[in-house]
Amino acid sequence: MCDRRGMLDGLFGLALTLLIGSCGLLGGSEGAGTSADLNAVAFGRETFVAVGEGGTVLTSSDGASWSSASSNVDAELLDVTWGGDRFLGVGADGTLLSSGDGTTWSAIDLSTTSDLRGVTYGNGLYVVVGDGGTIVTSVDGRSWAEQDGGTSATLRAVGFGVGTFIAVGDDGLVLVSTDGASWSAIDSGTAETLAGVRYGAGTFVAVGANGTILTSSDGASWSVVQRAGADLTDVFYAQATFVVVGAAGTIATSSDGSEFAAQSSQTARDLRGVAYGSNVFVAVGATGTVLSSLDGESWSAI
Repeated sequence: MCDRRGMLDGLFGLALTLLIGSCGLLGGSEGAGTSADLNAVAFGRETFVAVGEGGTVLTSSDGASWSSASSNVDAELLDVTWGGDRFLGVGADGTLLSSGDGTTWSAIDLSTTSDLRGVTYGNGLYVVVGDGGTIVTSVDGRSWAEQDGGTSATLRAVGFGVGTFIAVGDDGLVLVSTDGASWSAIDSGTAETLAGVRYGAGTFVAVGANGTILTSSDGASWSVVQRAGADLTDVFYAQATFVVVGAAGTIATSSDGSEFAAQSSQTARDLRGVAYGSNVFVAVGATGTVLSSLDGESWSAI
């Protein structure tokens, strides 16, 4: 005999699932057009570029409508930046890609097969960091030189501010350089893995495992301002606001880098990158998650 109550319960559950998905409460990937993990996002030349697993590259002019671009590689892409006259993307097995518009990409051969995890541009210099203490630099984005950072530890991110490059990595490692060639290790005050670093409002902010947040005005002296919480993966500064993202949909904001307020991301998926452009913040993460916000506080799924 037909179980009408069971059928009704099943139909109700299906309808609820569809409703939740359509409202973006799960941080779905329909708007981005991919289910691939997205690891980083950058803005330049009036274009957002997001990169991720399997060589995934997505572009958008407004942070809302996204298109796929061919990277011509299958390697996982771990970071992307805009600087000078180009985007640079880095990833697994020494992958380094260059693009003038975010759509057409070309590979650059390096002498390393180490995973490259962070890239930045400052003072006319591109700096890339990665596994085994890898540091490579370039003034034009085409010819690259290896640098000795004095470590074999994994470097996970690099940033620039006030004439100083900051590289961060495993076990609380912080390296400082004014020219990208000579690096010095600095006591960060933590042994937690650091995954992101950014400069803004006269302050460097570094973020990492277990909710760790560090600040420094000069890159030499660091203070731990937060020691608990979900793993944090990236930080960006724009509109007088630091925005930090991390595991399980974590988003927090601060005006000065010292006190952070948790914000609702409307997703439980891991967030891995954040950027600002075209008057909007964009955060990206696992399974094609893309979120946007006008102020860093109120977020919606794309």
